[in-house]
Amino acid sequence: MGENEFKGPILIADDAPLQRRMLKSTLGKLGFSNVLEASDGTEALEVLKGFAQGAVTQGAPQFLLIDQKMPGIDGLALLHKVRSLKGWETVPFIFITAESNMDSMVEATLSGADGYLLKPVDGPSLKLKIQEVWKQHQEKMLGREKAG
Repeated sequence: MGENEFKGPILIADDAPLQRRMLKSTLGKLGFSNVLEASDGTEALEVLKGFAQGAVTQGAPQFLLIDQKMPGIDGLALLHKVRSLKGWETVPFIFITAESNMDSMVEATLSGADGYLLKPVDGPSLKLKIQEVWKQHQEKMLGREKAG
């Protein structure tokens, strides 16, 4: 991996245990060994809140891969909550979902999602999307530093 490539940690949230295992396995094959798991949006939010200073805290997830449809706090509600948490406003957020209709994709994008992948996710598509979103995130952060 190059110096500017994303290395982790990653938080995945999906209410289906098999989907989480498959995604974690795919990430592992892509070289991402530091993967945290949450069984739903509520648990994902608690994981994030557990890191006192948000994304700048060592060991905190630097990337979120979230199922859009989960019981309780669904993916869109989680996205809104994450974007309002101090320190988590800009963490890369990708939906991984079976929802293939255009309305869901548009809603996710308008809500601030950085990417959208359809299940089942294959390794090459996942790697490409992570690299693409991480590059955009790095450029956005660099722009903020220069502006500040």
